[in-house]
Amino acid sequence: MTTRKDRATAEDVTKFLEGNILKLPSGSYHADCFTCKVCKTNLGGTPISLDDNDEIYCSKDYDRLFAVKCGACRQPIVPTSGQTTAQRLRALGQDFHPECFKCKTCGLILEDGCYPLDKKPFCMECFEERLNTC
Repeated sequence: MTTRKDRATAEDVTKFLEGNILKLPSGSYHADCFTCKVCKTNLGGTPISLDDNDEIYCSKDYDRLFAVKCGACRQPIVPTSGQTTAQRLRALGQDFHPECFKCKTCGLILEDGCYPLDKKPFCMECFEERLNTC
């Protein structure tokens, strides 16, 4: 048995979507309902991100949940304020912020390459020391 609650007429849908409506390929939203899935902040007029299920996120929450994480500090690798791209270094099967890719022994930032040993990055000096002590 179908009840009134189970049926939606064109008139009902129009009532639900009256007013200021935001339309995305994934659906239509009242302006007041257009919020981040995580923090519930209203996202009208701001950049948004959608996940694979078309859930809506503010940029900060999307990056925190889905962005590539740095192999050293474990923080998301995302553009800094005012930028559209993020610098990322790929080495030893991981991604790093360039400033986080450091020698495991002395902490030198490895801007000019690394000398890997046991899947860990070393500067040339520390690498040679380790080889000489083996």
